[in-house]
Amino acid sequence: MPSAAQPLLTKLIGVAGIIKRDEGRAAALSEQYDQARVDLHAADVRLAALDKKLRAAAKRSDATRVRLRQAAIQAYVTGQTTAVASSLLANNLSNQSMVDVYASIATAHVNRALKAFAKAAAAAERLDAGARAASSAKAHALADIGSSRKLAIRLEQKAAADYKRISGQLLALVGAKEFARLMSPMPVGSPYKGPNLAGSALGKVAVPLQSLAAVAAAKKFLGVPYVWGGASRKGVDCSGLVMLAWRAAGIPLEHSATAQWEESEPVPLSHLRPGDLLFYHFAHDGNTPITHVVMYVGSGPYGRATIIQAASQGTRVAYGAVYFSGLVSAGRP
Repeated sequence: MPSAAQPLLTKLIGVAGIIKRDEGRAAALSEQYDQARVDLHAADVRLAALDKKLRAAAKRSDATRVRLRQAAIQAYVTGQTTAVASSLLANNLSNQSMVDVYASIATAHVNRALKAFAKAAAAAERLDAGARAASSAKAHALADIGSSRKLAIRLEQKAAADYKRISGQLLALVGAKEFARLMSPMPVGSPYKGPNLAGSALGKVAVPLQSLAAVAAAKKFLGVPYVWGGASRKGVDCSGLVMLAWRAAGIPLEHSATAQWEESEPVPLSHLRPGDLLFYHFAHDGNTPITHVVMYVGSGPYGRATIIQAASQGTRVAYGAVYFSGLVSAGRP
């Protein structure tokens, strides 16, 4: 290797490390983004249920208010009176300036109606507070995810630009063969040491025809750009591609690599069939269990080692060769 190439190689190895670190951070953030969207969807469902209950509670409160006024009037007419606040008879019970024409009315019937109204009003207030808290949490989560996403993209783009510039200089100095040797793949294995969640949310396992249908659907996305949180022809991320492909095959999956790991039956690598998924966790991925997922194709440009994936920001859906660095396990939806 020419002596002039050594400083470039040192720089390139350093930048490659930065890229791997930033790609790992970006992958983790991307998965957190997808998982947060799954959680937010669940929050939306809960909010809708809360809103439904709130409307029902409001109806009960209104009905109870009417019964309360009727009971008070009846008590007044029949002469069954004791001292109560005149506000009980107001159209708006919080209005303390209401006329006190029924200022001295109360019966056991009125008291029961009053208690029923207080209970209904308290329930409605609790539901409303819960809905407001859920909405606030959703807004904060979206803001945090959005800022993290922008940071990850900036880091990735800068490191990739540096790598392209330095690698071009090194390639020109040492030639393609020596360049390939110097930049050989990183060691295999995954740093993930967390709980094994594979198959923990397993539903109905796909039959072979569904697996082939999923592969066929995934191939239709070849060339589609990688987009954070994407799940359409305009752009997909890794779990978005898998979700859409398997949805076309009749198997619903969440838009999250970790969730898809939980929704897939573990299979040994020796028994992979087209459509099976490979789940990854890389260095710098933090506590997120799975940060990347690819689909095994089985035959293609890389022979029986062919996969299809939405790899990372700045790439498009493409074929690749099975890789084992960062591999946690394989699964079948």
